Amino acid sequence: MQINIWLTGFDHFRIAGGEWFRMFKMRTVKVLGALVAAMTAGIGVLVLINGEPVRPQNELAAIVPLGQNIANITDTEKPVVLGRWKNVVVHSVKSADESMEGTYHFIVQPPDENGRSAVTATRLWRAQADGNHIAVAGYSNSECIGVCLIGDFSAEPPADGQLKSLVAHVKSLQAVCHIPSASVYLYGELDSRGGSPGKAFPAGEFNYRIGVNR
Repeated sequence: MQINIWLTGFDHFRIAGGEWFRMFKMRTVKVLGALVAAMTAGIGVLVLINGEPVRPQNELAAIVPLGQNIANITDTEKPVVLGRWKNVVVHSVKSADESMEGTYHFIVQPPDENGRSAVTATRLWRAQADGNHIAVAGYSNSECIGVCLIGDFSAEPPADGQLKSLVAHVKSLQAVCHIPSASVYLYGELDSRGGSPGKAFPAGEFNYRIGVNR
């Protein structure tokens, strides 16, 4: 009788021990799961802190990544003051010359052999100085960022890579300087006599990509 009672007690202990072990396993799995989730979230935060560019949903940044555009814009001798720049005006010239450095703020170069078109900042932008690219009532050189493409677009549109670089850079200027899409212009839209950036320039496509409905 004593043996039977002892066996019954042992069975009870074994059952209780098994239940405790099962609960311990479940709790351990939950703790490990929470730890993995926390580590994953922490890695995500670190990526954001380190400034790694998020891959865009469209292909615009495939030619000139957004992060590079912003670095090009913010690398200035004087800080870019929010509220100072109110408009972006796009021009074109048939060929580059030295006067561009004292006229425009950014130059969109012709595509290279790989179809990539670089955007360079001039000394005016680096010094945050007024441009000399616009003479239209209501639009001041002290408030308008001049962006100029190199190329003759009177008969042929710019290459796809050059247009993509222009759009990507203008969007970066909008982001850094808080300029709305409605304040982005082709020079010909402000002064029809100028004809820049050319009759063959795809104005409708450019405005669509920028988000302008004109």
